[in-house]
Amino acid sequence: MFKRALVAFIGIALIAGLVSCGRLTPTKMLGLGGSRNDGQHSVGDNVTVNQVQIRVDKVSALPITKYDKPQHKGEMFVAVDLTLTNKGSQTQTIGNLFLQLNLKDGKGTMGHPTIYSTEGNPPAESLKPGASTSGPIVFTIPKTAKNLQLVFDTSAFTHGTVVWALGDASDIK
Repeated sequence: MFKRALVAFIGIALIAGLVSCGRLTPTKMLGLGGSRNDGQHSVGDNVTVNQVQIRVDKVSALPITKYDKPQHKGEMFVAVDLTLTNKGSQTQTIGNLFLQLNLKDGKGTMGHPTIYSTEGNPPAESLKPGASTSGPIVFTIPKTAKNLQLVFDTSAFTHGTVVWALGDASDIK
């Protein structure tokens, strides 16, 4: 489990490094173009951003265990399960998408992406045409967080954001 998490972390760091060096442009990686700001979506809504359909399937609280403890007192683990589908005619590299996903509360405070030992792997790095992948992204958030939103910031690719309203931390089971 640790090896998979380490490989995923190194992969994301490598992609971020290549993007910042200009060797890979986000537009080529995800094929985004145009402008997005569709307002808020709900869990279960499909949102297509330039041929990649994104759906938040569910949001769930994860238990604190002897292996998995939040860094700060008063925090909890939240898994946001996603499904991504390539609606285009070419393979899409989607690994950089996870760098653009943020969990925020109504005050703009960001949740922290983290690794949780018993959760499955995040969605795949690339998708062939018509293929789908699913998996969780795990965050730590304050237990008192209100008006949670999963925000896909498309500004690295184009202008705008895509937002899913997730409710309050106290409502997540």
